[in-house]
Amino acid sequence: MRAIYFLILMMCATLSVKAQETTQSNTIDSIKEARIDEAALLYPQIRQFTITHQMGMPANINAKFRGEGLFKGKLQSARTNINLNIPLLELKNSGVVGSIGVIHQFYGLTDVVNQRPGYVVNDSNSYIPMLSLGMTYSRRDTIFGRSVNFTASVKALVDPAFNRRQFSFTGLITVPLIQKQYTRLSLGAVISIDPSSPVPGFLFVNYFHKFKALDLDLMADLPFRIALRKPLKKASITAFGELGGSNSFFEFNANNSFPQDLTFSTFEIKSGLLFEYRMTKKVVFSLSGGALTTATSRIIEKGEKPKNYLINNKVGTVPFAQVGISILPFWRPFKK
Repeated sequence: MRAIYFLILMMCATLSVKAQETTQSNTIDSIKEARIDEAALLYPQIRQFTITHQMGMPANINAKFRGEGLFKGKLQSARTNINLNIPLLELKNSGVVGSIGVIHQFYGLTDVVNQRPGYVVNDSNSYIPMLSLGMTYSRRDTIFGRSVNFTASVKALVDPAFNRRQFSFTGLITVPLIQKQYTRLSLGAVISIDPSSPVPGFLFVNYFHKFKALDLDLMADLPFRIALRKPLKKASITAFGELGGSNSFFEFNANNSFPQDLTFSTFEIKSGLLFEYRMTKKVVFSLSGGALTTATSRIIEKGEKPKNYLINNKVGTVPFAQVGISILPFWRPFKK
């Protein structure tokens, strides 16, 4: 899910730059760079380098094993994300971007009360590292006189020892409907070939409008995010609501009652406030907090579809805080 969101935002940022360039008939490289920086400030996921650490308060968890009660307790999670986007090739109407990501996940399970005889879950602390590698190709074209954007991406999710891996493909088509200086609207469709995806495809809407009199930016990247951003002199404050997800490989240590080749899949809704401060021309500090709601939390056996989950967790809503440092785009791709 995170990879699909990144593709949509990358496409939206491209459209944002193009829309603003139309107001400058003789755009030079320095102006184009400023437009790219502005787009990256609006869409943090497309920045060159990002490192964030998120921590939530302990949440109530109620786990069911194949539909029957397994255990209750408290679950606290923390996650450190490191991501690097590398533009590799830029052609006239297309480009290639590579990405490398590292995810450090920490889970603390306490106050466990087991509910099913023969299946024992103990208080524990778990650390689950993951590595993601991706390659994305995008192209701008016209069909029947209308601008159309195509994107194709392949991604590999692996454990650090490269013993377990999961591959996915995402195809994206976007049609800009409105391209003005302060208003942009695009419609699109996504096709996802991913063993962990709950649906094979869906439609999405991207809308941006700048309220010039109030100096407010409204961004709606549905179904993933809606945000209202207020730029300040060297900073910004954003009210947001966004959907995110993650997959990780793990096993129940020292418990032979459970299968050992498992995937932990979660979808989360975060809402709150984000403060960002531009420390230098390219370096941005961020601090956010709010409510973290776990929409779904499931444990799936290898080879099974997401709907055929082994364990379903109900996790309560808790406060969260996140801090991060990011770098705006600076790497120039090879041009041909």
